[in-house]
Amino acid sequence: MAKAAGKGRGTAAPDAGAATCSPAPSAPDAATDANPTPIPPGTDPAKRRQILEGAHGVFMQLGFDAASMGAIARAAGVSKGTLYVYFDSKEALFAAMIADERARFKSRFDLDPDDPDIAAGLKRMGRTLVAFIVRPANIRAVRTVMGISERIPAVGRAFYEDGPGRGVDKFTRFIEVHARAGRLTAPDPRLAAAQLQMLLQAGLVNELLYDVREPPDEAEIAAHVDEAVATFLARYGR
Repeated sequence: MAKAAGKGRGTAAPDAGAATCSPAPSAPDAATDANPTPIPPGTDPAKRRQILEGAHGVFMQLGFDAASMGAIARAAGVSKGTLYVYFDSKEALFAAMIADERARFKSRFDLDPDDPDIAAGLKRMGRTLVAFIVRPANIRAVRTVMGISERIPAVGRAFYEDGPGRGVDKFTRFIEVHARAGRLTAPDPRLAAAQLQMLLQAGLVNELLYDVREPPDEAEIAAHVDEAVATFLARYGR
């Protein structure tokens, strides 16, 4: 009996070993079946969103200089190693955060160049644009960029090109179409576009940047935009 028991244990051991070792060759197949196209490191959109949301909270609370990649990793719930796989520097992360936030609003800033009612189109777009610009989060972002652009010019350039620069381009195309249709008189459409952009911000943005006033409410924004559009059309309208 003892011999039989010993024999039973002897035969059980190989079975246990087989159970432990035999799945090893097939494990990759199982993983492959579950996920035939693994996401390459640094490209998971959900993880990227998680990092950007964590970064937004840290940057807005502490500012660019005081924010650290360690603090951002903790806020995002990821390791520093994972954070650096997605963004190789704090500057790159900050620029991506700003670009991401703007991307979510860009579709709201569209202008229809085929709409002959120039005033109505500019007022609709202008109210949306100004409401976005005067948000406390955006004002803090502008202050941050202004504070670091002298020593990190790439951040300032990217911020301008994706924000104010893109806005001037959009206004320029809008003005060019209406000038060709005879509805506007604009010898220099890009200059007219830059002036329109400044008219929409005049009297609001500087005061907010210097923290000498509270953000305007919806009624004040509407009245402000209406006056800006009226001033623009007084110069360039027909």
